[in-house]
Amino acid sequence: MEGSIAFQWASKPDLLWRCDPPYFKKMNSREKGKRGERLWRDQLKDAGYPNSRRGQQFSGDESAPDVICEDLPHLHFEVKYTQRPNIEAALMQARDDCGDKLPVVASYRTGGKMKEWVVSMTAETYFKQIEQCQKKQNTSEPCSHEHS
Repeated sequence: MEGSIAFQWASKPDLLWRCDPPYFKKMNSREKGKRGERLWRDQLKDAGYPNSRRGQQFSGDESAPDVICEDLPHLHFEVKYTQRPNIEAALMQARDDCGDKLPVVASYRTGGKMKEWVVSMTAETYFKQIEQCQKKQNTSEPCSHEHS
């Protein structure tokens, strides 16, 4: 059937294709990025952090994190959802944009074998996170979000 009606189908995150008869083509990178941000937001919510939303769509600021999690206010999330994420470039971008927050990259390799999210940070960020956690333990505050 000929026509210009396009549809998206994505029962799994790695199945991102648009169909315009008579051929298939990949979804553009902007739409793919938005999809990745929504999937990471949903991943946070599923992990017990319900106050998560896409960032730039609400603030319009290019330095805004891709995803804002009010339950983890000290983290700046940069999300990469692509076949070959450049983690180093993403970490540099997150570090440039994070202000006083800790820069974190959440990446999903759409063509990879793992089929799960990977969270990356520098050693400096990792040790700051551990330090914050230890300080909370010394004050008897919970170190991490309580999961039900």
